[in-house]
Amino acid sequence: PEIGVRRHTAKVVSIVAFALGAENAIAMINGVSSSPVEAARYTAARSIMEIANLLSHGISKHLGLLVPLFERLLIDSSRVKSETAVALAQTAEACAPYGIEHFGPLMKYVREECRRGVGSTAAAFLRAFGAIVPLMEPRDAQQYTADIMPTLVHQFSTPEPELQRVMMNVVRKC
Repeated sequence: PEIGVRRHTAKVVSIVAFALGAENAIAMINGVSSSPVEAARYTAARSIMEIANLLSHGISKHLGLLVPLFERLLIDSSRVKSETAVALAQTAEACAPYGIEHFGPLMKYVREECRRGVGSTAAAFLRAFGAIVPLMEPRDAQQYTADIMPTLVHQFSTPEPELQRVMMNVVRKC
C-alpha cells in the first residue's frame, strides 16, 4: 500500500509541476531528497521520473537543477538508487537528442553500477546507460559501450526476463 501512495504522490507532484512550473516543484523535490527518511527520497526520485514523463522535452531546460539531485540520489540506498536510475533514463529519453553536457558527469555513477551488476539495480542502471549513450558523440558512445560490453555479456545469462529485456534494449540503442 505504501508504494502505491508514493507513486500517486509523485504523479500529483508532476501535475503541480506542469501547472505551476517545474522550477517550483524541483525546489520542493530538492528539499525532499535531503530527507533522512528513505521513503521520502524514493518519492523524490519517482517525482522526477513523473515530471519527465509529463513535460517530455520541456524538462530539458531544467537539467541544470536536476543533475545535483541525481548525483545525490544515485549514491543512496539500493531502492532509491534504482528509482533514481529509472528517473535518469526517463529524463534522458525525454531530452533526446540533447542534454549530454548535463548527463555526462552522471555517467561515472551509471557505469560503476552497471559494472557491479547486482539484481534489479543492474536493470535500472543499464536502462539509464542505454538512454544516455545515444546522446553522446559516436566516438564517446563507442568507448562507453566497449567498456560495458563485458558486463552485458556476463549478465545476459541471467534467468531474469526483465534484465534480459533491458539488456536487449541497451544493445539495440548502443
